[in-house]
Amino acid sequence: MSAAAAPLQPDPLAPAVRSEFELNAFEAIQSENDLETRLQAAESFLVRYPDSELRHLVLRLRWNAFARMGDLASVAGTAEAALAAETAFFEGRLASVEEPRSLPGYDAALARHLELRVAYYESLVEAHNGLANWRDAILFGEQGLAAEAEWWESARQADPDSAAYADARARHLGVEAFFFRNLMTAHRALGDDAGTIEHARQTLERVPGDLAVLVTLAATMADGGGEAGEERWSDAEGYALQALEVLDSLAAGPEPEIAADAAARLRSEIHNALGLSHFRRGRAVAAQDAFLLAVESVPSDPVTHYRLGVAYANDGKNGEAIDALARAVRYGYPGAEARDALIRVYEAVHGNLDGVDSVIENVGPPTD
Repeated sequence: MSAAAAPLQPDPLAPAVRSEFELNAFEAIQSENDLETRLQAAESFLVRYPDSELRHLVLRLRWNAFARMGDLASVAGTAEAALAAETAFFEGRLASVEEPRSLPGYDAALARHLELRVAYYESLVEAHNGLANWRDAILFGEQGLAAEAEWWESARQADPDSAAYADARARHLGVEAFFFRNLMTAHRALGDDAGTIEHARQTLERVPGDLAVLVTLAATMADGGGEAGEERWSDAEGYALQALEVLDSLAAGPEPEIAADAAARLRSEIHNALGLSHFRRGRAVAAQDAFLLAVESVPSDPVTHYRLGVAYANDGKNGEAIDALARAVRYGYPGAEARDALIRVYEAVHGNLDGVDSVIENVGPPTD
């Protein structure tokens, strides 16, 4: 006679279900495909079962529904609530057990918990960047990097020569790159050049050749002002040339990997960075050539025409400067700098401002 099988023991790290009604209500949320109905059911569950140990799972389902709907403000709110509930539940469970590390399945449960925390931080960073809440994006990005470091510390206990270790390392580098890239974006939006450059370089260490990061890095370093110095402008030129090489490879062939309009915008930004890096170092002709290439890519960009006009004026090419600055004004340069520069050059050439408005109105396209 065979021995009877031992009864299954409850998982001490799993939530306890207190009633069949509670379980049925939760399963109804899980199985609901209509997102609005799912959200209504989740709200009802949270009201009806405020102390449920399934609460963090219901909050996760709410977060997922808002993410699928693209509601960034609600994603931000529900991700933060779900993160707090997930952390409280897991840490509470560990505190209730005398030796949690000795429990069967502890390592897998910890890994899953840490992965969820990182996923919530990723969602928070994306949502706040999308909402232009740059400082919140930076806060959650830094917290996400700390959570990812905790996950990696746990994952790296595996055999370094195993496939599992290799997969974990690849995931880790990808997640770090995600956070650094989003931190770069937020710092750039705030006008923080140092933060932008630091996080862009951190991204490139993990994803070499990332086109958007190379372009951001080149543009930020080139536009550093007169106090930045030769080393920074030289680095800007180097990153811009790398970006051009990557862009050319992506835009080549009968089936390019990047759309023509996107390639043109990026090419213009890269040549602008090159033009600025040359201009800062007194390379007048090289700067003009670079700005002209930027104009070829995006002919109606007022900022490029302004920069080209200034480069011409500094080189004594007043006729070309007047045309370029007039285009900058006509195309809607934001601010008074373009018109002020045009007035200075025009008055220096003509001795008065008679006809300057006519020049703006009648200036031809840059190909004329």
